[in-house]
Amino acid sequence: MGIISGAFLYVSVFAPAYESDIEGSESIDSEAVVISGSMYGGCMEMDMCASFKLIDDRSYSYLEYAGGEVEKGKIPAELSDSLFEYIDSNALFNDSKMATSDSCDSFVDGIDYRYEVANDDEEYTLDTCGTVFVSNRAAQNLLLEVWAFMENPTTTYPTFIEEGISGVIKDLIPNVHE
Repeated sequence: MGIISGAFLYVSVFAPAYESDIEGSESIDSEAVVISGSMYGGCMEMDMCASFKLIDDRSYSYLEYAGGEVEKGKIPAELSDSLFEYIDSNALFNDSKMATSDSCDSFVDGIDYRYEVANDDEEYTLDTCGTVFVSNRAAQNLLLEVWAFMENPTTTYPTFIEEGISGVIKDLIPNVHE
């Protein structure tokens, strides 16, 4: 029953709010690669699910929660290069295949992530619950890094790609490694 209620809430409340809030009046080149990301699960109860739209020129629109202010900016070139390298690979096609999920974070008030990738005339859906993408930790971490940057674009944290999680911890707790 919880899954059905969650799906109904997503379709009837979050998705329309996300589309109306994050869609801008600016047009997007039909040949551009566009990645739309959204959270769902426990955050839906209080309309606190974030979402974003990222275009291949590195520009993004980020909505921290439904009804919030849309933040715009550009992701770092290194992050963009790694992300679009993944999108240009065959992994995107494989990761978008449906898979059965016995257990998802969103089943127990956790957060799952859904990404819609429009590349040329093709569209792919990646989901941490229900697609093969759930087993691609490298791609998930890369997209989590995109979320982390958009949540706080002024940070100087090293990227996971450059220094891994230890570099992030060193920046967060500078006295530990001295």
